[in-house]
Amino acid sequence: MLISFASTWLKRSQAWIIGSKASFSSSPVWCLLTNRKILKVTGPDRMALLQLVLSNDVLLLNEHRSLYSLMLNKQGRIMYDVLLFQDEDGKSTLVECDADVHADVLAFILKYRMRKTVDVVADNSRSVYVYYLPNQAHIQEPPINLPDGTLIAKDPRSKYLGFRIITESSLISTIAAGCVALKEYSLALGEGSKDFIPGTCFPHETNARQFKGLNFNKGCYIGQELTARIEYAGVVRKRFLPLLFHVDQLSKLCTVQYNSQVICEQNRLVGKFKNAAIHYAIALLNVEKAVQSKQLFLVAEKGNRLPCALHLPIWWSEKNEQFSIRRCLCN
Repeated sequence: MLISFASTWLKRSQAWIIGSKASFSSSPVWCLLTNRKILKVTGPDRMALLQLVLSNDVLLLNEHRSLYSLMLNKQGRIMYDVLLFQDEDGKSTLVECDADVHADVLAFILKYRMRKTVDVVADNSRSVYVYYLPNQAHIQEPPINLPDGTLIAKDPRSKYLGFRIITESSLISTIAAGCVALKEYSLALGEGSKDFIPGTCFPHETNARQFKGLNFNKGCYIGQELTARIEYAGVVRKRFLPLLFHVDQLSKLCTVQYNSQVICEQNRLVGKFKNAAIHYAIALLNVEKAVQSKQLFLVAEKGNRLPCALHLPIWWSEKNEQFSIRRCLCN
């Protein structure tokens, strides 16, 4: 029965994609991410400090060029999401974060500095670009000569997100940032304070484990105790999942407020809306209720109900040989 529900949702999602004007491009695209900011962390104790405040093992930067991680509060809820890069000089670590809260991220790091020899500053000279192929996973590095001092690394969260490029130079941008969010939402990936307000979501609810943002082999860090407890309990009932809307609903979708209700055909609460990009939205949903519902609705202004389809992200089918509620609820 559950497999048939999944099949129904996938067919419905495909039909709605065909009917939408916002289709994925088949050519590689560049995008300047004006909503992202770079912080530069320097000093001999920088790795020890970052290890204390981040959910991932920063020592992995010695093996990889990039790393996805979260900053949690003491209750184990997400404060900020970041991407880490080892600078070309090997003497500093770059932290990419949401531009709207970059000062808060900086203050959060320095809050735990104590006697460590570390300095954190906003690097206003650098910009963040993304280079990716919207409808495919495998993409080569940009076939152009990038300026000296440019840092390029694969997005550590998913092979479908291409490359992150950090540079002091101005590169060509061929696509709007909203289309990058469209790609992220289709993968059930939230990013920045507009997708999860600081202190409201647990890492497992935002699929941080699937996007390699958690490490359970490192030592203690802020928020580690509750995160480990959820991991070893093995059940996550609510998750970020994508919702797909028909093109006719796009004008109304723009007016929907954060945490608006998502309900089923029986008017029962299924979850809460978080954000939208073109015809995709991301919502924190009760997985079992969402999948077993025949129809979902987003409650907009004045009680208007916008019909939408649950769209299972591509990594779901890659990690599960067949659809299973139990596998989804477990990590």
